[in-house]
Amino acid sequence: SALPEGLDDGAARQRAAELTECVGEHERRAEARDARLEELARRSFVQHAESARHSDEHNHAATFAMLTLWFAHPRTLPDAGERLCALPTRKLLSLVPQLACRLGRQAAAGGSADGDDSARQLQKGLRRVLLHVGAAHIRAVLPHILALALGDHYAPGERAVVA
Repeated sequence: SALPEGLDDGAARQRAAELTECVGEHERRAEARDARLEELARRSFVQHAESARHSDEHNHAATFAMLTLWFAHPRTLPDAGERLCALPTRKLLSLVPQLACRLGRQAAAGGSADGDDSARQLQKGLRRVLLHVGAAHIRAVLPHILALALGDHYAPGERAVVA
């Protein structure tokens, strides 16, 4: 049949079982690695939040690191928006353009329900942080929100440029 020479049915089944075990071991290791990465992301986020909260020296580095971790691991950090809102609003001003440009964008969810849920959670957190900062510094937030809302409108006399 389709078996190579010198390989009987029993040997083929044994080899298939060995390969199945190897694949299973690889998947277990990948799951353990992913769990470690998620835990490291959570710990790192908390440490950057504490650094931003208690120091004025490295605000930008800490807040941008928090934002990077949040965008990279939205499912792992569902409360990131709340933690950002715990910081003084003046420390969040530099994040407004990055937050606003993500507003309304769907994360690459891959079509999974879990991905859709994390994308919704991220959008909810973005809105919460922007509202929090906007309540204290409306002039820093409003131009970005207006640009998003009116980006496809033109002033009278202007024509749309069609590529």
